[in-house]
Amino acid sequence: MIRYRAHALALLALWALAVLLTGSVWGIFYPLIFHDHLHPVLWGALAVGAVAAAYPAKRLAALVPQVWRPAAAALLVAIGGTVGLVFAGDAQRNLAIEQFGPDRWVQQSLFRSLRSAPREYQFALHAVMLKDCMAYGWSYRSLSPYKIPERAVANVVPPDWIAPGTRCGPAAN
Repeated sequence: MIRYRAHALALLALWALAVLLTGSVWGIFYPLIFHDHLHPVLWGALAVGAVAAAYPAKRLAALVPQVWRPAAAALLVAIGGTVGLVFAGDAQRNLAIEQFGPDRWVQQSLFRSLRSAPREYQFALHAVMLKDCMAYGWSYRSLSPYKIPERAVANVVPPDWIAPGTRCGPAAN
């Protein structure tokens, strides 16, 4: 009986962690639902982080009561995977933005993107860049910038970048 209780506690702990990271009760299923939204390099970073956390997780889990051991180990491995994913994603984005050489940019951590990305109406991009008055966003799927369609620019670019009378805005009256 203790085995079933321990496994149930592990699933509950993983679900709670997913809710904390994503802000959604469905967050535990995001890796299944949105599996094609990440570049394979980032899936590799997640796996490396999880594997790297496995040994310390096993040792640390031994310090808690037996019924909580699977939950503690699962949480530590999941946190290790998430940290690996976030560090690799942020590093890839920062390097690509530096190489792209935008005139202006705003970016947010992958942690923040985890909480906002799966929403139906998303006005906060992972990163927004302006280069030669053209707006670009950042894709974790391709690990590269992409051109933002003209009709969407006003919704996602900081208003002062395209305000009337500015270099990239319409002429001031």
